[in-house]
Amino acid sequence: MMFGIYTHIQTQQDIYNILLLDNNMITMRDFLKIATITAAATTGLKFQSNSLAEAITQATTNVKFVPNICALCPAACNIQVEVRDERVHRIHGTPGHPINNGKICARGNAGVQRVYNPDRLKKPLIRTGKKGEWAFRETSWKEAVSANKIKEYYSISHPEYIGVVGGWLPCGFYKPFFKAFLGALGTPNGTGVPPAVCFLAKKFGWVTAYGFGEHPEILTDYERARYVIFLRRNVGGSISIVHGWRLGQFRKNFKMVVLDPRFSETAAKADLWLPIKPGTDLAFLLAIMNVIINEKLYDEEFVREHTNAPMLLKGLNPFKVWDESGKKKYLVYDISKQKAVKHEDALLPALEGEFEVDGEKVIPVFEALKRRIGEYTPEWAEKITDVEAEKIVEVAREFALRRGVIDSGWHDPKYLNSVLTWRAVALLNALVGSVNTDGGILFTGLAQFVTVNEPPSQAPKQSVLRMWAEKKGIALAHIGHTLQGFYDAIVNQDPYPIKAMFVFGHNMLTNLPERQNGRRL
Repeated sequence: MMFGIYTHIQTQQDIYNILLLDNNMITMRDFLKIATITAAATTGLKFQSNSLAEAITQATTNVKFVPNICALCPAACNIQVEVRDERVHRIHGTPGHPINNGKICARGNAGVQRVYNPDRLKKPLIRTGKKGEWAFRETSWKEAVSANKIKEYYSISHPEYIGVVGGWLPCGFYKPFFKAFLGALGTPNGTGVPPAVCFLAKKFGWVTAYGFGEHPEILTDYERARYVIFLRRNVGGSISIVHGWRLGQFRKNFKMVVLDPRFSETAAKADLWLPIKPGTDLAFLLAIMNVIINEKLYDEEFVREHTNAPMLLKGLNPFKVWDESGKKKYLVYDISKQKAVKHEDALLPALEGEFEVDGEKVIPVFEALKRRIGEYTPEWAEKITDVEAEKIVEVAREFALRRGVIDSGWHDPKYLNSVLTWRAVALLNALVGSVNTDGGILFTGLAQFVTVNEPPSQAPKQSVLRMWAEKKGIALAHIGHTLQGFYDAIVNQDPYPIKAMFVFGHNMLTNLPERQNGRRL
């Protein structure tokens, strides 16, 4: 009941009503202290979000609110942990905080059970029986550390025999410590799980168009949006209360279209729900692109000035690109000058047409896109998506005319076309000028630190995960993200043995593709 006092208190009567419901007995003196505080607040004194909590703590010494950050999902909501008699009682969102504005989801509330769950392990366990049996004994950290074979592998100069896996917590919040631990061990065999089975495909799709695209780097501007399309995301019924709260505050201000095979929580709030066939969103997007380009509904000024659409191509390759003062330069065809010039010198760069430059036939990037997109008609997409061609045309026109935005997305490792799906999303937002503009996709402060010149993250060449992926011809093998490679290293010693594993915040035997391999361990 202290939650009511902390977040919704407005009058002395409110306090009195809440105190009647509180299990803790409060004396008249304590009540008068709280009432005095509230009276001051209602006569013009403005408290910060934690001031009232501090005042209540003073008045009721058995209760205190401890500021913290929720780590139960990547949203990192700001919270106040309510502690009674030195025991966590409940978790509240911090009122007025810009991330979650005092809200907290069911998962965040359940954080109390992370502390007091009777099944929580509080000491190391050493196996006393066969694998598969729950036969362990508690031990000290000293014995547990000395019992492993880490020192043995160091003594024979083979730290690479040690593997390290982290779930999204080590991969996200604890990444600096995770990397330091890898460095201390000296092993090349460590990875965080989330990229490959969470956001890597979505991120890579955005990166190919904008240079960045992780969750913290781009946001959808729900506050000023006019028309929003959601796909492969249930923002109204999933983790990250940040985005659900932001969406809910301004939902009535824009038209919302949801592509989802299920009638999800988000679909229930949509103006238009399209129960698209699973995995066919890319066909839908290509058809929308076809309509927007062929009906010239795109934002021509934005496309000319803020994209490389005018860049000249020979075939499908850049015609002439060079470095100048650390920046890439390329040629465009200036309609006003009737010749090819550097892109920053053009007055009116051409988007369409075919030209002859230095004896070579060249076309702008936009012309190549127009030709390529020609076959992806709404009628073609209807056969694939089960969405009527007329409805695809309707959405395409509304999206372009209202300068809409396709949501930034969240989690999408499910389909072979996932990378290209999110690349198409990025291109469509650019076509209508909804990039870093009001009501569009916004670049956050973190995005400003990401540049195309930043060296790509690479796993060491001797990483078993990288070697495994390269052997199988898997895309982005150099990242070392294919956790499945550990199975062959452990069971078959291919390409060399992994003899010890550290696993942090992850259940690698049940949470990954090909999990049947876990039975072999």
